[in-house]
Amino acid sequence: MAWIEELLRSIATVGPLFAFLVLLVLAVGVPAAVGSAILGPINRAAGRLKAPTRFQLSDFLWLLVQVQFVLGYCVEFVGVRHLWFFVLMLSFLGLAVMGMWAGGVSFLSRAGVAHPPRRAVFLLFLLPLTLAVMMSTTIILVVTVVTSTGLFEFSYDYRTQVEVGYQQLSLGPLGVLLGVLALPIVGYGLRRVSLWVVRDPALASTLPPTPLPHPLADVQLSQQVTP
Repeated sequence: MAWIEELLRSIATVGPLFAFLVLLVLAVGVPAAVGSAILGPINRAAGRLKAPTRFQLSDFLWLLVQVQFVLGYCVEFVGVRHLWFFVLMLSFLGLAVMGMWAGGVSFLSRAGVAHPPRRAVFLLFLLPLTLAVMMSTTIILVVTVVTSTGLFEFSYDYRTQVEVGYQQLSLGPLGVLLGVLALPIVGYGLRRVSLWVVRDPALASTLPPTPLPHPLADVQLSQQVTP
């Protein structure tokens, strides 16, 4: 019948759009849930204390270390021969690192973490690795859904370039499988580091002290009650 053919044609048209929307929700929601699970202990402490942002001198040292990594990456893999592209990449990565550093310092300050080594571990390792795990989760989800469902049709030339890129990176099915299996283990390890960071001995100094009772308070109260 005509209306059945029209319905099937409509479903075939809406199907890829629906799959794309589901993929978009998964690509955003799952990495956000992973990041929330890893940084959950520090986030709960930040929501409970809500301390003001305070910069330490060591924080600026860790910023210089991160900027040195960015500069070394641009010099090694981009090169100064392509000056404009070098300046563009250096500016982009530098701004990204400074934004990540400023957000991390604010996050630690609101959580009341004042111990310099713990702040260093968070700024240099925990926060960048958490972002890397989130991005890896997004890439794995997108690649898995696209390759298994055929949501997008690639041309032969583009598919050939992708295969060459996989060969250059030495990525095969076994490597992808190992990466999928390693992500939960890495995420669990990062959560343990997050629990260690929030167990800052200096965190107790940020909490309001409990008032001690006056030694003569009971005596004065008994004198007032006694006729």
